[in-house]
Amino acid sequence: RNSLKIGVGLYEQDLLSPFLYEFSRLHTDIEFNCYQYGYLELAKRFEQGLLDIILTSDKYFCDIDLNGSIVHLIHASPWVIAISSRDPLSKVPLLTRNSLENQTMVTMSEGNISDLIDHFKALGALKSIAYVNTFHTKMLMIDSCLGVGTIPRFVNTNGYPNIKKLDFEANYCPRLF
Repeated sequence: RNSLKIGVGLYEQDLLSPFLYEFSRLHTDIEFNCYQYGYLELAKRFEQGLLDIILTSDKYFCDIDLNGSIVHLIHASPWVIAISSRDPLSKVPLLTRNSLENQTMVTMSEGNISDLIDHFKALGALKSIAYVNTFHTKMLMIDSCLGVGTIPRFVNTNGYPNIKKLDFEANYCPRLF
């Protein structure tokens, strides 16, 4: 039996799920295995041949040898701000740089604080930045009104009924998928 090892990054399962459902029904002779890793680890495993296909952001494309791999852009929309519906700011239809001034940005991006401040400068002067190591802890902090976060528009937040996705005045698109 043939197998297909598919890797996804921190958010891409929401892009893969509808396609994988249909594809697996058409290809019942294939055994599917899905793995989720942080973006650098995902890129390394693909480069080492441990994964057949990856859905990832463009963050580490410059750091790996794609060995003639075919690359397709599947999502390029601006990101949204995830915010708790209990936060008064969630009632605003469109967030601005000024509206985020007193907010803590919850992020899974690793790096020194200078790099993170630079990464988020398009969103305005934030109060602080809080690092978390998983998507679920990011949503936990946002749901608890301990900050806001940026997420790709395609991310399904239905499992977090108190989380709203709001548009930002500028087209904030730090990565493509």
